[in-house]
Order: sequence, then structure tokens, then C-alpha cells
Amino acid sequence: MKRNRIFLILLIFLVLYSCKTGNYWKIKLELPVKTSLDISRFKNIVIANFFLIDDKNDFEINPALLEYLSSELSQDLDKNISTNNIALDNEELFQNKDFWKGQAPGEDATAFLTGSIEYTSETRKALIGKSKKQFDNPFPSKNRLASRKFYNLKMNVYFINAATGEVIYETKFNETQAYENPNQTAEFAFFDQVHKVKEKLFRQVLGGERIQQRYLISK
Repeated sequence: MKRNRIFLILLIFLVLYSCKTGNYWKIKLELPVKTSLDISRFKNIVIANFFLIDDKNDFEINPALLEYLSSELSQDLDKNISTNNIALDNEELFQNKDFWKGQAPGEDATAFLTGSIEYTSETRKALIGKSKKQFDNPFPSKNRLASRKFYNLKMNVYFINAATGEVIYETKFNETQAYENPNQTAEFAFFDQVHKVKEKLFRQVLGGERIQQRYLISK
């Protein structure tokens, strides 16, 4: 009898507590992402070469990158997308208004998409333990030396108004990807990371939707 009373008291407490705090559900919503740059005033987007910082790679980054970006932008933007093999000798040129005005004289509705890239790789080794349950195997767990290939992409992106030579938008990315395959090619890994940059950049410039978690509370 005493146990029943205790159970009843606990039950009443839980009901009152739930009524007080309310119930809630976790839901996922697709919310619009506010753009950081309005490119509606530009009819032409010219993708220029990127300045390569300490480039020691065995493949040509600029031709591959320009082809990739022009293809992706053409699918998402109703604008004239083109590429231009502009030689960049240093990073200071991005702030040189006269330099960029000279690349497309008289073009009032043109924006340049350019930037700088630092792409590096390294091989790291670490001891990886094999997890074994204590009572399943009386022998101690063994460790092995494993190698991982890491690629790092640092990318500064600029949108430049061709008419004024001004930088109208600037953003930075830093992507790192690890591969178990020690023979992973630098070119393949490069496009893995450029794809991540593209997704983030297009979301900033073109907008879109992002799935976010919210709580629905019922009182």
C-alpha cells in the first residue's frame, strides 16, 4: 500500500511537471539564406586566373579551375559567363583599381571573379589501435602504424567591378581533407575541396536554402 502511494505521488509530480514545462518536438526547416553580394546589376561575369601561392603541384590549377567554375556558374546564373587568362604577378594587384579597369574598358555591367590559392599536401602517420572487448579476447589489443594523406586548400575569392576596379566582395575559405589512400592524386583531392568551396560561395552569392533545426513547443 505504501509503495502504491509513493508511485501515485511520483506520477502526479511528473504530470504536473510536464504540464508546467510543456512538450516540444524537434523539426527541420528549409530556411532561406541571405546573400552577401547582389550581382543582379552585372550582365557579365568574367572568371580570371587565380594567383598561385608557392605552387609546387604537378598539375595546372588555373585551366582546370576556370573550366570548372565557368561550367558551374553557367548552370546557376542567367548571365554571360566567360574566362580570361589574366596574368597575376602578385596579390597586391587585387587592390589595384587601374589594373582591373584596364582589363575590360567601357564594360559597366561586368564583374571579375578571381582570387588567390595556396594548395599543399602532407603525409601524416599515427598509431591506430584495434578495439577488442576485454572478455572476448585475452590478448592485448594491437596497434598499427597508418598513413593518411592530407590536402589543404586556402582560397581567397574576390568579386571586382570592372568599371571601377573596386573589390566589391571578398571571402576566404580553408578546407582540409584526409585520405586513407597514400597514393591519392593531388588533382582529384583538389576538386573534392573546390566543390566544397563552390557550394559555400554560391550560397553566399546566390542565396538558396539551408536546413536548420528548430523546436516546436506545445503548451
